[in-house]
Amino acid sequence: MLETAGQAYANNSSFYEDRLISNNGNVTAASAADLIAPLQTGQIQFLWIYKSSAIAHNLNYLQLPGQVNLGDPKYSSFYSQFSYQLATGVETGGVIRLWITVPADSTDTDNSLQFVAFVVKNSPGLLSPYGLVPTTPAKLYNSTTVPPLLQQLVSQGYLQPSGPNSG
Repeated sequence: MLETAGQAYANNSSFYEDRLISNNGNVTAASAADLIAPLQTGQIQFLWIYKSSAIAHNLNYLQLPGQVNLGDPKYSSFYSQFSYQLATGVETGGVIRLWITVPADSTDTDNSLQFVAFVVKNSPGLLSPYGLVPTTPAKLYNSTTVPPLLQQLVSQGYLQPSGPNSG
């Protein structure tokens, strides 16, 4: 996000990142949730977290413009100009999306699928209060035969097959 902001506002993708690093302004933790208390007590001045997390913790927040917030699909090609290195390789920037899945080795597949069906059917009411905008219909990416419960959601229009073996 710092790189997109630097490119958008200063025509220099490292503009904000360089400043943050040079003034030792970066505080990290195992998770953003670990930084909520230091924020509330004034030990840190602001926190970069997802809007949904700010809402869930009753925090004030600033809504970043779509060009830099990594959440606006119309800026996908802009986001893709940026990349970062992981242990598994280079990742190219893109729109941040939240996914729900049932692992192939789930120990309770039936209840897991019931939960997925519940979330898919009720996503606007479940997600909207947290500032999340569900994709409608939800996209189904599946690498195995689609379970009957999810196939039923496809038939009802809640899910749209979008990948190999998803229909």
